[in-house]
Amino acid sequence: MTRSVDDGATWSTPQDLATQLIPAGWAWDAVGPGIGVKLSTGELVVPAKGRNLIGRGTPGNRTWSMQLLGESNNEGTVAQTPDGRLYRNDRPNSGDYRRVARGTLGGFGAFANDTGLPDPQCEGAVLVYNLDAPARTIFLNFASTSSRREMRVRISYDADANRYTYGRKLGDAPIAGAGKASMTKTTDFRIGALVETDFFEYGSDPRSHRAIVWRRFNLSWILNGPGA
Repeated sequence: MTRSVDDGATWSTPQDLATQLIPAGWAWDAVGPGIGVKLSTGELVVPAKGRNLIGRGTPGNRTWSMQLLGESNNEGTVAQTPDGRLYRNDRPNSGDYRRVARGTLGGFGAFANDTGLPDPQCEGAVLVYNLDAPARTIFLNFASTSSRREMRVRISYDADANRYTYGRKLGDAPIAGAGKASMTKTTDFRIGALVETDFFEYGSDPRSHRAIVWRRFNLSWILNGPGA
């Protein structure tokens, strides 16, 4: 692990945390690609394959540990939902739906399919947009069991992100086709998404993602777009 305090101009000497944060005997690993979160109690939580990475302490003086989960999905996302719990929404290793589990730093429940979130086994993105009423959790993935060309952004008003709206196709923005994504809330209260896309596609492989584009939209755009 390394850190920068000058927007990436310089970096500290890397610190090897492999023995602390990677289970013994693993030959392959993945951190994220979902972003980490800072909890209301101050801890940092970063999603990784089969576990959460937990940072406790203050900037420059943190200690790190791992929290093993009941399922080793390859690409995870994490958020602290309005009910205060941690919410893992992961790419399925098999099957047609997102794999979801809820818990705390003290322990997690089992993963289960969220049958309201079809998925073609690709990374998605989750973002808690606000906690004041009505609280909103935003989710972005491919709303398809077979295609990586049906990216859709949805909103949940549930305290535990149990159900999402039908939302709106991000392709209406437009995006010709896309890959993995990451979201953030911008200072003007919009949602920013970095999305892999084949909008500038070279070659014939439909899975090739040749660019990363920045899309920015607001809640009204999600709610008032075409319904299908």
